[in-house]
Amino acid sequence: MPIAGAGLVAFNPSANLRFDAFLAKNFLSPATSFAALQTSYSFQGQAVSPVALPAGSRFYIPAHHRFGEETLSANPYVDSWMRSADKFIRNGELERAVAMANCPWEFASTGIDPLLAQYGWAVSTALFNSILPEGARMIGGRGVFRIWAPYAEALDLIVNEGKSGRLRSLKRDALGNYLASFMDIGPGTDYMYRIRYADGRVENLPDPFSRYQPCKDLGINGWSRLTDLGRFDWGDAKHLYRSFEDMRIYEMHVGLWTKEGSFNAIQNPSDWDYLVRRLRDELKINTVEIMPVHESPGEFNWGYDVVLPFGVYRSYGTPEELQMLVKKLHEAGISVIFDVVLNHLGKVMMKDGRWETFFGYFGDRNSEPTEWGPSLRFTVDEDLSRGHSVGAEGSMHNLSLATELVRMYVEDFGADGIRFDMTPFIGDQTGWRNKENNYAVLKFLKEMMGRIDPRVIFIAEDFRPKNGDLSFYAKTGIEHSWNFALTGALHNMLFPGRGEIGGYLSMDDLFNVAMYGTFRRFGYGEEIPPPMLNYFVSHDTKGNHEHDPVPLAADRERAMMAYAISVLARGAVMFFMGDEYGAGLAPAPGDADYFRKNEVRALENFHFFAKYPIFPEEDFLIRRGYSSIEEQNEKEPKRFASMKLLKELSPAWDVRIFEMWRSLMEARALSAALNSDELLRRDPLYVRNDRGILIFERRLGDDVAVVGINMSDVDYREPGSAPPRVALSTGDYRLAFNSQDPKFGGRYPLELSQGDMTVHGAFIYLDVRMPPRSVLLFRNA
Repeated sequence: MPIAGAGLVAFNPSANLRFDAFLAKNFLSPATSFAALQTSYSFQGQAVSPVALPAGSRFYIPAHHRFGEETLSANPYVDSWMRSADKFIRNGELERAVAMANCPWEFASTGIDPLLAQYGWAVSTALFNSILPEGARMIGGRGVFRIWAPYAEALDLIVNEGKSGRLRSLKRDALGNYLASFMDIGPGTDYMYRIRYADGRVENLPDPFSRYQPCKDLGINGWSRLTDLGRFDWGDAKHLYRSFEDMRIYEMHVGLWTKEGSFNAIQNPSDWDYLVRRLRDELKINTVEIMPVHESPGEFNWGYDVVLPFGVYRSYGTPEELQMLVKKLHEAGISVIFDVVLNHLGKVMMKDGRWETFFGYFGDRNSEPTEWGPSLRFTVDEDLSRGHSVGAEGSMHNLSLATELVRMYVEDFGADGIRFDMTPFIGDQTGWRNKENNYAVLKFLKEMMGRIDPRVIFIAEDFRPKNGDLSFYAKTGIEHSWNFALTGALHNMLFPGRGEIGGYLSMDDLFNVAMYGTFRRFGYGEEIPPPMLNYFVSHDTKGNHEHDPVPLAADRERAMMAYAISVLARGAVMFFMGDEYGAGLAPAPGDADYFRKNEVRALENFHFFAKYPIFPEEDFLIRRGYSSIEEQNEKEPKRFASMKLLKELSPAWDVRIFEMWRSLMEARALSAALNSDELLRRDPLYVRNDRGILIFERRLGDDVAVVGINMSDVDYREPGSAPPRVALSTGDYRLAFNSQDPKFGGRYPLELSQGDMTVHGAFIYLDVRMPPRSVLLFRNA
């Protein structure tokens, strides 16, 4: 008969009896019947529907459009396995949980269920990844190790015991999982894996899921260390959730932000004082986005040359020190976003074939690599349609890798938001051509983040909705993305020839990308895109291009305009470390002594600065002008050290830049309209494309903000010497910001007089006088 409340078709009784006999014979002792599994499960005291997993459960079947939860998790057999395995793992019965995970794979051969006969191996893989994600961890006082190594003939654990290593065996199952647990191995133990291949080769390699590589010299090739991150005492400071629109973000590179370049150094008294007093209190920064801290090759790295995604970069410190930094930031009222790389691995992976042959799921040998390195394989639908294979298993393991990586940052490191690097390349190595698989993978990630903690913000990088196409948001469920269109437009319009968006752009285009993140205008009644993350300078501008990373270096006035527009656009706001005092800006006239060792100059794909212990970058030696790897290794550390961010503000120059940011960010923080995602008026108040003039309004309730932009080189007046006039709701308006204010180093002071405002009935008419190359902000009191 049907299971109570399930709404499912009744099963053949004889099939159920065979299923019960199968369980009793192969996996469970004492026997647990199919019906008992279905009816006895509860989560936190509440009965759970057979077709729905409880909130907070780590169990999943990949949610793809042809191989989805709606198909397989609704299958009562699969449902029973998920329930029982979840119950066992919560009760600390690891062996029974593992046995249950293998059950679908073995059960497939019985032919009882046609769907499982085809996909039993996939269900087992998904359950195994849910029960015990790969890597080493502490469970019930035991050190538990699990790795999927389909190409290995045998695999042993090497435990570091000083000058020697002790071998411990791991058992293999039918799907290529190696697993063992040891009572005598605990946190702090260093280990490696010894792999023996079918051709007789033997290699010693670190754990690809290592949380920490303690050897400074060996780095990615050295010992891995068993950690127990669940022991950290967060108190009440594990998370500091914040709405996206309220985020005022400071992008930080740990290695360059302090002299020492470590997690602990950020907490040094002088550096911490700068972070809290200058950035939080004066600039109203409430969120720090930490550039990638994945384990990478070399002694210093830009962060996007990932080799061990789960490892904390040893040059910055230990996982526990990162936890302490996040806790202290939370206690100071600062939220934390982690930049996570899932679209590629470092180029070292292409040079060293052993990573691919052992950990077959890491690299996709059947697809083209990205320009940054080999891609991660996420082609689940395509692989499953071809049946069982190592490649198909690899895709599922990568989904588990992505899920567990998100879980680690949220649960172990207290992330309040996660920014995913170059999301168009996650599940699509071409970047934008295979959108359906890309969208399916991103939807899966978003759903898993919702299960792990729905309050954590998901931010995608560089999705470009052409012509206002909103299908990306609908198909992925992702709400927030970097606003590349605004950044590109600002570079194009203010610094021609420097941006990635070419062609003529109008002031109407600027309004559209500032409000919508796309070049299309949306009418009243239409659904509009969600608010985006606005910025002008980021790590890409600073470090990932060979040209001068700061195209504003030649023109301070245009630089201030670009920054101001990005802050006043609709959505969250971000700027890069050092921008607050002009690091990388050219000096104003009379300030030729400004250049000091505080410029974050072009880092030219920063990962090439690393001292690779495996191979030299011969092509980069030529580009950088070095004659040998020895010369590079001698000079590049000095170059890196010269880029450390200084935080002393010189009266001649830095104070004026800092004051501009302080005034601008304070105005943003105090304006409910600017911090809202609402867009009550969908077109500009005033625009003259031929003159470079744009005036627009942001309004929320009684709070009104009016932004005026003059991109021309002349003091703008309408014909007849009258400034532009705009009609606003009544209020006592004041000038809150002028990018040309002399106290910011500008040339045009401006005061708003009563003569500039005229009241007629329910409206007030504001005459907007606009200095050359200026951004103005007016607010009602």
